Amino acid sequence: MDALRLMAVLLAHWDNKAENQRLVCPEGAGDTGSCTAPVAIVQDLGATFGPLKVDLANWSRTPMWSDAKTCTVSMETLPYKGSTFPKRRISEAGRKMLLGLLEQVSDQQLAELFTASRITSYDQISAAARDAGPWVAAFREKVKQIRAAGPCGQ
Repeated sequence: MDALRLMAVLLAHWDNKAENQRLVCPEGAGDTGSCTAPVAIVQDLGATFGPLKVDLANWSRTPMWSDAKTCTVSMETLPYKGSTFPKRRISEAGRKMLLGLLEQVSDQQLAELFTASRITSYDQISAAARDAGPWVAAFREKVKQIRAAGPCGQ
């Protein structure tokens, strides 16, 4: 859960109402009538990447941690004071899990992801945000902040 929480902070996923999240049971994990390996997912990432949605400048400036020394995250600076996302301390296991996954993604893969998602072609974005490069750089900076925060308490 802490890795998913930290990912939500990375994405600035402040519109985190219940309808935007789901628990799913992967095929084969629920054959006995109960799910043996449920997966938590963010279903709707509509209001992400900055407080005003797809806002590179503000997303870049929004820090990953409200307190890096204690590995505390918060979305209080985002709309609706982070909605239903309370201030949380992230465990070392959660930080390392997400960091390990994010560091596997290459810059080329990130650029392709930002381009294929059409985030670089939204009407309301700045000229700088029309190129995947600044998005990749902002993403990398956030990963750097996750790496620099550890080790987190349990």
